[in-house]
Amino acid sequence: MLHLLVDVQGVPARKATLDARIVHDLGVDGDDAAELFDELHKRFGTDFGPVECQ
Repeated sequence: MLHLLVDVQGVPARKATLDARIVHDLGVDGDDAAELFDELHKRFGTDFGPVECQ
């Protein structure tokens, strides 16, 4: 997933760490977060349906 943050979202590689929080530390939210989750779904078949309802 770290490479998706760097390649898809343009997050600097030095900031894309395993303990970085997507919104708070990396600033990925709104449409950018939706794009990231869509890419995760395409590559790994994840289901974020339950997350969308919250």
